[in-house]
Amino acid sequence: MKRVVLVMASILLLASVGFSVVGCDNDDGTTVTWRLATYSMPDTLTTDICQKFADLVAEKSDGDMEVKIFTSGVIYTGTEIFDAVSAGAIDMGATPTSYYSTKCPKTSAIFAQMWSFDSNDVNEYIFIKKQLAEQVQVIQDEAEAANITHTLWINTGSAEFYFKKDVKTKADVAGLKMAGPPGGALGILQLLGASPVGMDNSEMYLSAQTGVIDGVGVVPLSDSYKLKFYEVLPYYVLTNTMMATFSTLMNSDSFAALTPKLQDVVTEAAAEAETWGLDAVAAGDADVIDTLENTSGVHVYTLPDAERQLWFDSALAPLFASMYSKMGVTADVVTEVQSIAADAKVDYAASK
Repeated sequence: MKRVVLVMASILLLASVGFSVVGCDNDDGTTVTWRLATYSMPDTLTTDICQKFADLVAEKSDGDMEVKIFTSGVIYTGTEIFDAVSAGAIDMGATPTSYYSTKCPKTSAIFAQMWSFDSNDVNEYIFIKKQLAEQVQVIQDEAEAANITHTLWINTGSAEFYFKKDVKTKADVAGLKMAGPPGGALGILQLLGASPVGMDNSEMYLSAQTGVIDGVGVVPLSDSYKLKFYEVLPYYVLTNTMMATFSTLMNSDSFAALTPKLQDVVTEAAAEAETWGLDAVAAGDADVIDTLENTSGVHVYTLPDAERQLWFDSALAPLFASMYSKMGVTADVVTEVQSIAADAKVDYAASK
């Protein structure tokens, strides 16, 4: 069963640790050191992609550059990464687009539109991601205004819902205290009738275990498994309507300070890590579902088409309209994004 999974995860942070040198060819034997920070916890797919990037940088640079990874928001939390990269406190960061929606509102709204696609159509995201980067100039314009360059667009997979009790309809969600990542996810939970609570993924397990929350929504399936949500939230509801979008942010000045050789290393490593991540997420979601369906005490329920459409009509459609209005996203941008999505679906169907 194919599932859309865009993995977004690479964050490079160039506030150097120990001795680091930037903008040289390393003829004297020194090593350029970058710090890569992610809000994600160890042993999650997002962190795995960051590690893949780091490994590729070391390999392609012949040891002239290294990337040190800091997980779990140790340096900066998910909501702090954008400002840290923009200010040059770190060189790169990987964080959900929803976490910096107030900084790049049009970009966040554009990627929110991705939530409307069927997450069983995995590879369409490859087409959409590439076309967005090339055709929707507003994304680059907003980033450049903050001295940031986007290097990767990735998704961490199908974003689903996890509950303490059996949930099969939108009516069952009403009144539940639901945690979700900051940004558009909270709007979705509220429109579904839940009482939303914003928190990082790393806080959700303990909050569910101690009874602070009744469930979690709009969190990647692969991350939910690695974080062992099933131990405290054994009822999984698969909507196949949403995925969590991530971007890799790089400080433009930091990149410009690298030698041409190392610029090529970073660019090539990012592209290869992205491809590796997309493949890993696609395989990972299918494996997670298969494992959960065979785990005692865990219940996996896929919404039927009619109920799935109700969730979309109730939560996603009005959320888009509200986001576009508040963020000043013009009708022509919305039309362009929807056209790109439609073309991508055609391309994907033709490639099958």
